[in-house]
Amino acid sequence: MSIVRRNRIGLAALGVLAFSALAMIIIQPSRSQAAPNGMLLTGLVTSTSGEKMGGVVVSAQAEGKLIITSVYTDDQGRYYFPAMDAGSYNVWAQAVGYETGRGQVNLNGAVRSQNFSMKSMPDFLKQLSQDRIAAALPEDTPEHRKMKDVFENNCTSCHPMNFLLQNRFDKDGWSSAIYLMSRLTLPDMNFGGVDYPPFPAFQYYRDELAAYLAEMRGPGTSPMRISPRARPSGEAAMAVVTEYDIPSPDRPDLPANRGQDWSLGTPSSMNGARGIHDVILDNFGNAWFTQSEPSVIRSYGKINLKTGEVTNYTVPGPNGLAVHGHAMTRDQDGILWFNLQPAAPGGPGRLARVDPATAKLDIYTPPKGMAGVGGDVSADGKGGVWAATETGGIRFDPKTQKFQDFKSLTLNSPIGMQGSYGIAGDQDGNGWWTQISLDIIGKGDSYTGEVSEVKLPKRASRADDAYTAEERKMYELAGTNAPRFTAPDTQAPRRPAADGDILWAPDYFGDNVAKIDIHTLKYTLIPIPVKDGGPYKLAVDKNHDVWITLVDADTILKYDPPTQKWTAFTLPSIGGGLRHLSTFDNQGTVQVAICETRTGKIAVLQERTKRELQALQAQVQQLSAEK
Repeated sequence: MSIVRRNRIGLAALGVLAFSALAMIIIQPSRSQAAPNGMLLTGLVTSTSGEKMGGVVVSAQAEGKLIITSVYTDDQGRYYFPAMDAGSYNVWAQAVGYETGRGQVNLNGAVRSQNFSMKSMPDFLKQLSQDRIAAALPEDTPEHRKMKDVFENNCTSCHPMNFLLQNRFDKDGWSSAIYLMSRLTLPDMNFGGVDYPPFPAFQYYRDELAAYLAEMRGPGTSPMRISPRARPSGEAAMAVVTEYDIPSPDRPDLPANRGQDWSLGTPSSMNGARGIHDVILDNFGNAWFTQSEPSVIRSYGKINLKTGEVTNYTVPGPNGLAVHGHAMTRDQDGILWFNLQPAAPGGPGRLARVDPATAKLDIYTPPKGMAGVGGDVSADGKGGVWAATETGGIRFDPKTQKFQDFKSLTLNSPIGMQGSYGIAGDQDGNGWWTQISLDIIGKGDSYTGEVSEVKLPKRASRADDAYTAEERKMYELAGTNAPRFTAPDTQAPRRPAADGDILWAPDYFGDNVAKIDIHTLKYTLIPIPVKDGGPYKLAVDKNHDVWITLVDADTILKYDPPTQKWTAFTLPSIGGGLRHLSTFDNQGTVQVAICETRTGKIAVLQERTKRELQALQAQVQQLSAEK
């Protein structure tokens, strides 16, 4: 067991980004007494022409706090916050294609109303997520289709399309950016220097790609046709999203652009906010998260969801740094499991266990000769804990404290690294791991020790007619499982989850979800409703609904298997780089916790029913009539 040091950060003591007024604000007189469970904030959002605007996100942040609560307007343009504490709040309304409406309200009575009049804006490209930027890139010629493929597959690993294309450069400027990207090191994504071997695709396409980007976003007129996504409606507009800023442990000053103000565009991930990656809710009102970037202070952390107080936990590592991890899961008893770096350079990755009730940490190291614990972990239905490895999967039995190693059937291939990426344990105690570059999902049987695999079909590239044999041979030299450096026909299954007899795996490039029978290994590919968003992590809730993060679309999807219905929940911040999500049964209500990795936030989404909103609306009307 390693020594753990704790360090607390009181979020209320940190600075907060102030929003200046004013949009059109109407503050109604207050009653002296409060609503039964706190103060109620409501209002109407219209356009300057008087149109009632549905699906507008309205956010509120108490002064001195780094907790942002957001709701969405209904089809009549009205919004209703859940009961909130008294105090002064910055409130703002946002919709793609409109200037931000800003205001300030003092909640010191039962009901406060703040209305917004939204002014349209002609140039709103900065407000768009990657999926809408991708939709705007033309596919009218074979060359345009191919270069769109090349751009998406090779240039959007460190940053999404919307971050890159919110800027304009001429051909030389884009060529310089491509040169820099071609020499990024793996896995830390730092510049390797002029002598670092370049990625083959960058070197091959540098001139052609620079000319393409200069055509799309250069000094001249662009052929891109920008259009916003439809705003949330129905079920998607009933949710409440609470976001928590998690300051960098080593640099607690927050960057100005953290994605909550769309007018600033998509933020860079290199802004000191990076590091949080996976998030799990516990039974005590806290969210636990992993730190995936080097830090002196934080190996993993916890945030109190009521107060916003952050507790950092330090597991000392080499060279004065804290060791860090990547993935986290919760077992059936509410115990948290996550991976940690080796204790010393060259050693195996380790498995860590934390009891949220006591914060007690235990660390387990695989024996010599076994693969080390890698970047994903998952609990199975028989009490075991699985972890991805460089060669397949590894299972830990907490009762016997023994590891069981499983090797992938396919370990030698010229088209990419063969290490596993994501992993999931199923109800029978088996483990499933994804080989992202090979489109293979491996299965380890914990009872027999046998390994099998599912090979997914190649996806259809939008530019199949434009790639030459020479180009396809070049892609075989890529030799990497980095997120976006891959061949153009790859499905790229990422981080799966099991539910009953089904394994669900999100296909990052394929824009689909693989549904696999855990007994027969037969699969079905189910298309998702958002293209080019990057489905990454999948979780299944107590109702058997499937939830998926879209890394570059600022959206999480919910899929109801019996009805085959999809619901897309758009988050209030842009450029969050959504990685992990997990579900939690909060006394019968499903909560979804999401890591906004690029902007250093944790978001908690909770659905509201139509009946709940109608009751809240009636309460607002009653309290307003009593004034």
